[in-house]
Amino acid sequence: MKKYLLGLLMIVVMLAVVAACGNGGTPADNVDDEPDWTPPPIVEPTPEPGGQEPDAPVVTVAVPTPGRLLVHADGTPWSRAEILAAAAETPAPSGELVIGDGTRIAGNFIGGFSSEATGQWVLELLHGTWSSAATMVMDFDGRWIPNPLVQREPVQVRDNPDGTRTYTFNIYTDNLWSDGTPITAIDYVFGIMANSSPQFREVGGTTNTGLWIEGFFEFLNGDTEDGEELDGGAVNYFRGIRLYSDSSFSVTVRAAGLPYVWEEITYQNWAPTPFHYWNSGGEMTLTDAPGGVVLDGFTVDLLNERVVNSGGIRDNPTVTAGAYMIREFDAATGNLVLDRRPGFQGTFDGFIPQVQTIAIINSPFDVIMDQLRLGEIDMVHAQRAGDRIQEGWNIVNDLGLHRGADFPRHGYGYLAWHGDHGPSQFANVRRSIAWMIDRDEFAIAFTGGWGTVQHGPYALRGWEFQQRGDALYDHPDFTHYGFNPANALAELEAGGWVLNSAGEPFVPGEDQWRYKDVTGMYTWMGESVQDDAMVTLVGDRYLMRLEMIWAANDNRVSDLMRVALPPVAASVGMNIIEELYPAGTTNIPAWQRSGSPYREGEDRFRAHHIYTLAVGLVTPTRLWNQWSLNPEEMAPGFNTTWHGDWELHDLAWATRPIDGSQEGWEDIYLDLWLQFQLRYNYVMPLLPLYADDDHDFVPLWLANWDAHGIWDFRHAVQRAYIDR
Repeated sequence: MKKYLLGLLMIVVMLAVVAACGNGGTPADNVDDEPDWTPPPIVEPTPEPGGQEPDAPVVTVAVPTPGRLLVHADGTPWSRAEILAAAAETPAPSGELVIGDGTRIAGNFIGGFSSEATGQWVLELLHGTWSSAATMVMDFDGRWIPNPLVQREPVQVRDNPDGTRTYTFNIYTDNLWSDGTPITAIDYVFGIMANSSPQFREVGGTTNTGLWIEGFFEFLNGDTEDGEELDGGAVNYFRGIRLYSDSSFSVTVRAAGLPYVWEEITYQNWAPTPFHYWNSGGEMTLTDAPGGVVLDGFTVDLLNERVVNSGGIRDNPTVTAGAYMIREFDAATGNLVLDRRPGFQGTFDGFIPQVQTIAIINSPFDVIMDQLRLGEIDMVHAQRAGDRIQEGWNIVNDLGLHRGADFPRHGYGYLAWHGDHGPSQFANVRRSIAWMIDRDEFAIAFTGGWGTVQHGPYALRGWEFQQRGDALYDHPDFTHYGFNPANALAELEAGGWVLNSAGEPFVPGEDQWRYKDVTGMYTWMGESVQDDAMVTLVGDRYLMRLEMIWAANDNRVSDLMRVALPPVAASVGMNIIEELYPAGTTNIPAWQRSGSPYREGEDRFRAHHIYTLAVGLVTPTRLWNQWSLNPEEMAPGFNTTWHGDWELHDLAWATRPIDGSQEGWEDIYLDLWLQFQLRYNYVMPLLPLYADDDHDFVPLWLANWDAHGIWDFRHAVQRAYIDR
């Protein structure tokens, strides 16, 4: 059987973000000073030997165990009926769990809209797309496996003469929505079409769901794959989807998407959207036809009225497939109360959640541990800042009412910039900034010793780093950027930042800010650099000043960066202007841009150049998503840096079309991964800062709690129970 990725070891994720599911990153956590405590020294990570390969066997067990497939003693898998019977024996739900979290929930409670990490927990609890409702589910170790509760038989795969490949799904039809309506094939088809439609794009949704299915471009844009205009614009049918019955549907992947290294995970993984609920007024029809599935009546007005407007499906979904439903959401505070929904049939591993009520409280980072100590909240999950971690262990030792757990985060914090405007579009400037910060000391200061410096877009416990980490760090082309103002200055001079405001040679000690002659230059997107906001006309030359606006969150990362970066930058002629946003802000303008720059007439917000962010990585890694320059990939959650380096794009894209059934595919993939990391290290589309550990501090009365970097709160809470 072709591999199922072990994305990381047991403790191995956009988000991202950020996250995220659809996010390019979320603001880094706040951290308070702990003046009486000295952190342990930071140690450069080294790969652990014997990292598990992506085709390692799926872990199976004989009794319900979090995230493991159930098998009998003779090795035969439990039937769906047996899994559901075991789940039905779960004791009745009881009690309330109050969790504090410093990230404010925005209220996007359906897929396709930007959601912070905490919001991603809620999406899973409401919709069950990772544990109960989708055709594939993720297990405890980060592998994606066929969902025994949904798939009635293995997916049928057929290779077609034109190079396309058709996947046919046969599903059970007695899984139920929360209102008792059966979940059928029409819901899976509608989910793909809605999230691939021009109407959904018009109301601000992300529409990449059906990207690799035949007919996607015709359905979304009215264009063929080659960009040829069709009569009448966008069409109402999706050529590569067929709806055969309540229990069967198929998708046909276009030839350009094959081979694909994670074929089973992406092309065989679909989640349902309740067609009857979105169609409560009966305006829509969804029918199968020889040319594909036809969707009529799906309009922007319907989406605005029923889905997007306040009180609609987006912020108050009442028909869901997951284990919980919303009882109350306070948009002003971000506080949310969920109740376990009656009729939930169970998770793929034989559990029905036993916690009746989950309250997620927006707890500012400067008071969250005080709230835990005072009993105002019951637990905190995935705490990363050194002072909060130390206080958590103090609470464990002082009160004896909690237990703590430590696991590496599947993500990292970074300094971000945009590569499509301003000085940050030039790699020399980005490398110069990398030489202005002592990232080892920064990592110590932020993580308090529970973490390490980070050098690239990878998880330290991910299988790629486990296999090639030593080769990356030992490579002669790899640079460990550290505090070196002389190197920072050399990068600027090599990049042409050698003029003053009058266009004369820059004189240190006399001139304040550096300038660069950008006359006749164009951005990688073909736009004139002369039109940039940082450019002025001096005589007959266009000069760009070395000035960047930093969109900072009011948090500890920004506090540290404020001391570390701007003064050093000023000493070499670079001006960094800080624009401060409140702590917890997740939608800073310019970072979460809704429009693609490739769409004519769509403006890009260009006021900011630098951001302090953090991201949770997806599993398995998909470099081509975040680092691709293909127009269809340029959307929120994908190349948010707009980096413009085609060599980086080519290396990222080359990791995609690998045949996982080919002998030695892992080495092919990992060699490309290494070359990508080296190119990334040179062009510096982001500057990684730290990879921190997560800590849970959980009440002793919450039994069966088992979480790590990927198997996070949304998964662990569905298997835990109150024991007091």
